[in-house]
Amino acid sequence: MTEALPDSVRYVKNGRGGKWWPTAKANGQIHAGWENIGSDLLRAVDLDEIRK
Repeated sequence: MTEALPDSVRYVKNGRGGKWWPTAKANGQIHAGWENIGSDLLRAVDLDEIRK
């Protein structure tokens, strides 16, 4: 039996130099598209401040 190969491959870049990888892996999260949100707010999961 042969294994089917995907038609495309996608990835999530975990910040410049992979700086978010340890946090993403430890928490089972994907951090994407929030380059203008400070890392302190993301680590604290301060959703009220992030929404502002």
